[in-house]
Amino acid sequence: MARIRKDLVEASQYARGNGMIMTLLLVTIVTNLCGYSYNVLLTPLGRETFTMSALMIGVLSSAEPAGSLVAGAIIGSVRMDGRPLNWLIAGSALFFAAIAIAGAAGFLKVSIGGL
Repeated sequence: MARIRKDLVEASQYARGNGMIMTLLLVTIVTNLCGYSYNVLLTPLGRETFTMSALMIGVLSSAEPAGSLVAGAIIGSVRMDGRPLNWLIAGSALFFAAIAIAGAAGFLKVSIGGL
């Protein structure tokens, strides 16, 4: 147990000393705490905000893995110039913006076709 604690302390010291690793950890923590809980809300969002059928709610639920597949193919085939950290932060910000727009769609009377 002491060895595990020592390794964790050493890893956290290394992460604090490396800006890229620390940013990756922070983005991962914030995204997991605040962003990935949206999938629980897909059914009520689809049913009440967009008045979707069960089939369309299933399509909405499958959009994330399909988008991940497409994004992975694009990222794997295109050379992205610049700092990779900027791409990570921009992608996370875009993800949160999409969740915010979907959550406010009923309040703002925005439809999927209107975007």
